[in-house]
Amino acid sequence: MIHQATLAYDDALIRRAVFAFVWHTCGMLFVAAIAFVAISLVWLLALGDRSWHIGSLATSLIFALAMVAGLYFSHYRNAMAKLRNMGTPLAGLVVEDSSFSITTGIGRTTLRWATITTVWRFPGFWLLFFSKGQFFTVPIASISPEMQAFMLVRVQASGGKVISKPTTRVSSERLPN
Repeated sequence: MIHQATLAYDDALIRRAVFAFVWHTCGMLFVAAIAFVAISLVWLLALGDRSWHIGSLATSLIFALAMVAGLYFSHYRNAMAKLRNMGTPLAGLVVEDSSFSITTGIGRTTLRWATITTVWRFPGFWLLFFSKGQFFTVPIASISPEMQAFMLVRVQASGGKVISKPTTRVSSERLPN
């Protein structure tokens, strides 16, 4: 069975997808750890502590925040460069039993379903992962429910995982334009 769809991309979708990736990669535990370090740093400074602990906590906090910012901006920059290189921000998606093809202004690629390790499902888009940090954003607005179900069945039949992510923190109302 063959399904086809035209995918439309824009800057807002890219921002949402990259933010969703970073938020769910770092996780709530990482955010809690950063908050704990920041609160500890402020607390110790308020108590008048000026020992090496302050320098250690401040350095840890700076490195953690730089890591998150670096993760976001590196993925965002790469995604935006690909969007700009596409010319027209449209892609053709053809899915078949054994493979799927993506055609853009840059070129065409055909991959087997087994290359997808995980699908993260968000409202309005999916992230199809090829490895832990390499993914393809699929805007699902123009994909029929039948095609969506077909894609998920093919991914799972090839050994991939499908994960529905929480909708909070990823809605467009919470992200800057």
